[in-house]
Amino acid sequence: MPNIISCCSAKETMHRNTPSVRRHSWLRECRKMTPQQYLLLSVLVLAVLLFFTKWISLTATVILINVLLFFSRVISMGDIFLGLTDSSVILAGAMFILGGAVLKTGAARSAGERITRHIVKERNVMLVFMLLACAASAFMSAIATISILVPIAIGVCQANKEYRLPRLLLPIAIACSAGGMITLIGKPANLMARTLLEENGLGTIGFFEYAKAGIPVSLAIILFMYFWGYRLLPDRPVEIYRPVRDAAEPPESSMAKQRLSVLIFGLVILGFLLESVTDIPLQITALCGILALLALKVITDKEAFTLVEWPTLILVAGMFPMAKAMISTGTADLIAQFFINLMGQNHSPVLFLGLLFALISILTEVMSNTACCALFVPIAIAIGQSLSINPACLVMAVTIASGCSFASPIGTPINAYVMSYGGYEFKDYLRVGIWLNVLSWGVCMVIIPVFWPF
Repeated sequence: MPNIISCCSAKETMHRNTPSVRRHSWLRECRKMTPQQYLLLSVLVLAVLLFFTKWISLTATVILINVLLFFSRVISMGDIFLGLTDSSVILAGAMFILGGAVLKTGAARSAGERITRHIVKERNVMLVFMLLACAASAFMSAIATISILVPIAIGVCQANKEYRLPRLLLPIAIACSAGGMITLIGKPANLMARTLLEENGLGTIGFFEYAKAGIPVSLAIILFMYFWGYRLLPDRPVEIYRPVRDAAEPPESSMAKQRLSVLIFGLVILGFLLESVTDIPLQITALCGILALLALKVITDKEAFTLVEWPTLILVAGMFPMAKAMISTGTADLIAQFFINLMGQNHSPVLFLGLLFALISILTEVMSNTACCALFVPIAIAIGQSLSINPACLVMAVTIASGCSFASPIGTPINAYVMSYGGYEFKDYLRVGIWLNVLSWGVCMVIIPVFWPF
């Protein structure tokens, strides 16, 4: 296993126990920084600020970051566009099309309507929607999932006046975020973490590897919402005045197209599960699925391109140069060393794991989870190898924590999506989300060291 930064000697570790020595050690490290490292740190701070404040769009931020890195001579022209050809970006784009086809044909909505038709009691309806959202978002875009289920939830509340829309939509959004933690394709950040591990020779992440932590976290969240969180949801009537988006319209496709889209999607997922047996890469399996959709005329070429969430794809591809530069220039090592010096002799793997998870889960409430992952996975790798901690353990903490966006309406697009439909206020997210963040932290502190030992 290649080292990213060298381990500290025993003598240095002993001296690091005092705050003054740790401070002087950090200052010495700063004096050794290269101009490239100073520039990269400045761009990193700017990136965090822009992701946090959202003064400009995420796409504009990514473009600005790469332009600044290029003119600072930190990356080359080839590095900027390298992410567009990355295997994880190709897979993410393919899954947007495959999942979008299920939505486009109306197959997902038809299935959801059948399932919820005979469910009684509002809490049980919430449970069914959460299970559907969690399962669907593990295999398709969270935005696609939420756009399928919101119209169905609205229809349920229109059919039964006793059901409150605010008690259904926020749980659906929460379950969509939880479902993204279960599979490799659950969210773009999962794919990015796998790529960064592979590039550093630290192994890979299987299709259902995330499920070891993602399923326990998701189950804990769903059970919490059913038995306790349901009481924390706002209980106020909301007048449905907004027109439902395209997903709410009656399906235009024939029943044959609906069945074909579901069949192709199911075969693609089966191909993913059999990757180790067939030795066919996930990307090729996904592309074969798109080929089948186009050849059987389930969707057209133009529709395939419109189904891709291009801003998300650009964000994923555009953050790879930053992550690569942080490692190649030694900036990730520098930040990791700062945390190590700050801790002194308290090199407890459990402490590092807990602090890292808590930090990411806070930042992801105001930043894109993909951006969080891109910025902190290289740092997690550096810390892990410096302290002889399994890097996969810390990377898993960063990736799972980046999906815990429950306490803010701006944490993820799906949180924002349901805000006006459900008439939610910021405090509604906070009231439920804080408990879910703490719960997720507690579950992962137990689960992660078991499956990815220190």
